[in-house]
Amino acid sequence: MRKNTYPEAPLQTKMKKHLSLIFGLILCLGSAILPASHVSAATNQAVIGMPFAGKWAWNASVMQPYPPYVDSCPSGASNCAGFSSHPSVHHTPGAGDWATDVYAAEGTAVKLDVTYQTGTTLTFSWKSVTSCGQSTAVNVIVDGTTVGWIYFAHINSAVTTGAITNGMTLGTVHDWGANCNPGVHVHTEFKNTTNHSCYADNGAPGVTLAYGDNLAVLGSNNTAAQDACTSIPVSGGGGIPHGTTTIGAYDPATAYFYERNSNTGGGADWSPQFGNANWIPIAGDWDNNGTVTPGVYDPTTATFYLRESNTTGPADIAFQYGNANWIPIA
Repeated sequence: MRKNTYPEAPLQTKMKKHLSLIFGLILCLGSAILPASHVSAATNQAVIGMPFAGKWAWNASVMQPYPPYVDSCPSGASNCAGFSSHPSVHHTPGAGDWATDVYAAEGTAVKLDVTYQTGTTLTFSWKSVTSCGQSTAVNVIVDGTTVGWIYFAHINSAVTTGAITNGMTLGTVHDWGANCNPGVHVHTEFKNTTNHSCYADNGAPGVTLAYGDNLAVLGSNNTAAQDACTSIPVSGGGGIPHGTTTIGAYDPATAYFYERNSNTGGGADWSPQFGNANWIPIAGDWDNNGTVTPGVYDPTTATFYLRESNTTGPADIAFQYGNANWIPIA
């Protein structure tokens, strides 16, 4: 029997060609054409630590059970002390993803602390900010990409220019008085470049943390602001190992210290005068707050003079120990 054949219409020919092309793309691309919701893009992250040893979220007992947390003083209240600055509720005047207040003694050094990052290189740049009192902000850059920024407000002696090194002092804790969020505290605020920065949930307001304890993750994949971190990186490239000792020098003729925040050549990052000529310099963490501070020893009287902060001033601790002309150690 003769098979009947009919010429294909032009439209049918075109449809066959288009279907063949689509089928070929499916075979070649496979999962690459899955919906976007099935694709997860990895981002570099950096873990930010507490800038000093102190309390987070509030420096006094709160007046009501937590959670839930609130960040406002009730109308008509005679005393607002004790209300939470927990990061799930604290205000963000710098337009960050979240913020909290951290607390330490007046004059405590506020340090840039990035414990590690997931990429291979960690660098920083300055970000312009303003607040009452003094403030500073730093962009955190991993492998050449800015993952976010950290903002310190209401500090004193704020550093806003020059080289930025991990672990450097950015200012000191200060109380600017009634017209500037009174109380000895530092407002800390964080912002991701994409998604949202998250906070390490350290519990109820007033919990005491050590210098470098986890505070925030920049580059986290959180999908909402003022949220706790679902995970915190525990390994990766670099960062500042806490307890790192950096170099310094002491001029016995003038009793000046010349200290560096990194083990590199260059000018002094801090140069206070402390003690008298020809005394012997020492250094240590005299008050167990995670910060090494200076001391001097008078060999003629066997007296130690110790400072508990990296600021110029008189000794916080003074006592005799040993005999004249012995050699001090710490």
